[in-house]
Amino acid sequence: MKRFTALLCLLFILLNGHNAQTAQVWESITINKNDSLTLDNCIDIGIHNNGDVRRAYMNLQTAINNVGIAKSAYIPTISAGVGLTGSEDTRAGGGTSRNFPSVTASIQQLIWDFGKTSAYIRMYKFNRIIAQLQYEDAMHDIVFAVQSAYYNVLATKAYVDVEKANVQINLRDYNRTKAFFDEGIRSKVDIVNSEYNLAQARIALIEAETNYQTSWVALNDSISVLNPPEYSIENTETFNLSDNYYPTSFLSSSDEKEATDANIDVAFKSAVEKTDVIGSYKYEKCPYTFEEAINYAYEHRHDLRALEASKKAMEEELKYIKRQYYPSLTGQIGYTFANTKNYSNNNYSIGVNLNTNFNIKQIKHEIDNAKLQVDYVESQIGTLKLDIFCQVQDAYITAVQLEKKIPLMEVKVRQALENLELSEGRYEVGISDFIELQNAKVNYNNACNEYVTLVYNYNLARADLERKMCMHHYNCDSITKKEKNKGKNK
Repeated sequence: MKRFTALLCLLFILLNGHNAQTAQVWESITINKNDSLTLDNCIDIGIHNNGDVRRAYMNLQTAINNVGIAKSAYIPTISAGVGLTGSEDTRAGGGTSRNFPSVTASIQQLIWDFGKTSAYIRMYKFNRIIAQLQYEDAMHDIVFAVQSAYYNVLATKAYVDVEKANVQINLRDYNRTKAFFDEGIRSKVDIVNSEYNLAQARIALIEAETNYQTSWVALNDSISVLNPPEYSIENTETFNLSDNYYPTSFLSSSDEKEATDANIDVAFKSAVEKTDVIGSYKYEKCPYTFEEAINYAYEHRHDLRALEASKKAMEEELKYIKRQYYPSLTGQIGYTFANTKNYSNNNYSIGVNLNTNFNIKQIKHEIDNAKLQVDYVESQIGTLKLDIFCQVQDAYITAVQLEKKIPLMEVKVRQALENLELSEGRYEVGISDFIELQNAKVNYNNACNEYVTLVYNYNLARADLERKMCMHHYNCDSITKKEKNKGKNK
């Protein structure tokens, strides 16, 4: 009796210790002040902090545990009990016996059930694969969301740089036109137009700075960081911007009084050289053909692989249902100890049982439903393959077309820059009027903005194509081990 009680206590302690070791802890990643983050850093932070990824991770752990539950059918089942027995004789002259202790214990083991349990286990293994793919797909979605927000920050920063250059160009024109007006060379209309254009340039700069600030909000949201400290992000190889080079004194409300022709000329020349946005960017051509892209997508797309795993899981479920007609062979070993008034009784038992229990009509309809589910998933796989083909084709065409536009846009920017320089020279010697100069400024500014937009769209298109091809892969097992180690340490 004492040995049996000690055995139960030991089993309880071992089970609780196992549960404590497998406890999962998922900790968010924080950002420190003045950190300089790369795109990969932001993606890692977004994956660890995202709630959808956490839920997918917990579902994966549940699916893994379900496989263990299904496999437990091959583990012996232990039954044990402790009780008190007594009897009462209600006949004349009878009496009541006192209570006596009794102990029972038995072990029952499944020997063979003609493949029912093995099909059941395989079904849950495929469900685990589905959960794994859904986990990876959740991370994949975060990758694209972070990429989009990251590129948007770089693009809006480029817009700010372009608008700053535009302010400097208009400020230089205002000071030069004002000097010409004071000397009687230019009319009042030119000075009014210069003031108007300078005000418009400053308004555009404010709007660009506002968009830049809101793009940071979107990036913080994509990486799920609440009220982070000040930090910066680094340029990418395909979005490599130069640092700010514009004197901030030129952007204040008192610029007109403080600026001189000498320092304005220096700033303008620097701006012209560095606002040539072509030199700030590098881009890579798509390194794969459409056939390679679509074949890669068919092999790696999480949703397609999940549907294929679902089909296999349903096929195993169909096998399990069909095998319900088969019996189960089990073995059992038992021990009973009973203490009575006169003697103690020890009983041992051993046996093998072959039994079955099923409802023919119920199983028939369950088989029909399972077949329908397999056929439905099969049709879904065909539909999804068509969708994947169209998605990859559309994304590939978009990326390639944007790639082809970049060299043409480079020519446009260079031509607009050259035209601006020529218009500046013509205006200074009095050959052209203010309207021609203003058109040249507007065309150059628009060309710079169009080039930034094109590079941004190209980067986004490449990221979208790679997302639809499912090119970004993260080692889920390493993340799982990392979280398990955190749980053990705690």
